[in-house]
Amino acid sequence: MTAKARAAVCGTTSGRIWSTKVLQLFGPPLAVSADLARQREGAQATDYFHVQLRYPRLRAILHAGALVPGHGLRFAVHGSGGSWFKHGLDPQEDALRGGAVPGTADWGRDPRPGTLLQVQADGSTHETPSPTAAGDYLATTRRCATRSAAAARLRSARATRCR
Repeated sequence: MTAKARAAVCGTTSGRIWSTKVLQLFGPPLAVSADLARQREGAQATDYFHVQLRYPRLRAILHAGALVPGHGLRFAVHGSGGSWFKHGLDPQEDALRGGAVPGTADWGRDPRPGTLLQVQADGSTHETPSPTAAGDYLATTRRCATRSAAAARLRSARATRCR
C-alpha cells in the first residue's frame, strides 16, 4: 500500500483496523488501488474509502464510509472451503460512549460471534457460530503510527542515499 493510501485509510478507525487485519492475514500486496473521499459536509479527513489489494491468487477489498446507516455485514472472508462473516459494529464505540475505560476486563469483547459457513464434501453447507477476538483500538492505532513513522524514516534514509 502506498504511504499516501495507507495514511488516508489509517486516518479512519475502521481503516486502521481492517488494513491491519488484511496485512496480518495476507502480508504486503502486489498492488493497491484506492478511492478516497470526504463525504460529509465540512469533513476534515477521509471518511470514505474503497481499497482493493491485489495478491497473486486473491483480492482483498476494504470499504467503509461515514454515510452508511446500517449495521449489517462488516467483514467477510471467502475461500474454497467456505466463508466467515461478521455482522454489527465493534462494541468499543458504544463502550467508550458509555464511559468504559480501555484496558479494563472484557474491554473490546463482542458478545456477537462471527459465522463460519463451511462447504461439506457433498456440497451442502454447515453454519457454526465463531467467537471473535477482543478488539483494541488503542493498540491498533499505536501499531499504525509506529509503521507510518518507520516508513517515513525509511523514505528519508533512501532519499539521503540517493543524493
